[in-house]
Amino acid sequence: MAERISLTSVPDRLTAPPAGLRVAPACQRNAGAIADVLADWLREDDLVIEVGCGTGQHAAWMTTALPGLRWLPTDVAPDFVTISAWRDLSNSAQSIHVPVALDATIPDMWPSVAANALFTANTLHIMSWSAVEQLFANMHRSLSANGLLLIYGPFHDQGKPTSDGNERFDAELRAGGSGRGIRDRGAVQSLAAAAGWLQVAHYTMPANNELLIWRTENGVKHG
Repeated sequence: MAERISLTSVPDRLTAPPAGLRVAPACQRNAGAIADVLADWLREDDLVIEVGCGTGQHAAWMTTALPGLRWLPTDVAPDFVTISAWRDLSNSAQSIHVPVALDATIPDMWPSVAANALFTANTLHIMSWSAVEQLFANMHRSLSANGLLLIYGPFHDQGKPTSDGNERFDAELRAGGSGRGIRDRGAVQSLAAAAGWLQVAHYTMPANNELLIWRTENGVKHG
C-alpha cells in the first residue's frame, strides 16, 4: 500500500488556492474522502492514469496525500496552464506527469503506458453512453495486466436517483442534450463485467456520490 500522510498535512495552498486560479469546487470537496479510500488500494510508486483530469486538482491532492504515488493526468483538451499551476501547489510536482490529450473514444490516443490504476471522477455522467462504452473498450490500452479501475461519482440505483439532489442534477444534464445523464450503477457494473473486470469494492461517499473499484479478472488484461 502507498505510504500516506495525514490529510491535515496537506498545505494551505491546496485547501485555499490563490485567487484567480481555476478551481473545480467538487474536487475541493471530494479530494480528502477519495484519498482516504485510495490509501487502502494503491502502493507507493504506483502509476495512476486519470481520465478527465479537468483542473488537475486530484493529481495535486492525491500525490501530496499519498507520497510516492505517480499520476498521469489526461483530458480531451488539457488546460496545461491550470494543471501546471495546481502541480506547483502540491508537495509532489515531480510525481505528476505532463498532461496528455486523450479522447477516450479514440483507441490510438491512449498513451503507451502500463498504469497500475485508472481513476476517473465525475465523468461518466458528462459522457454519452456510447462514449462510456468506448471508455471501457479502450482503457486496457494504458493499464497493466493486474490493474485497478476506480470510478467516482453519482449513480442511479436500479434506474432511480439516490437523492433529490441527484434527481435534479440528472434532469439538468439530460436537458442539456448530448446524451448526458447520471448512469445506472447496475448498467456500469454489467459493462465492466463484460469487459473482464471483477468488482472488488463499493464505497458510499459524501454528497450522494460513490466510489466503485474493479480489478482485472484473474490478472488478465481484456480488450
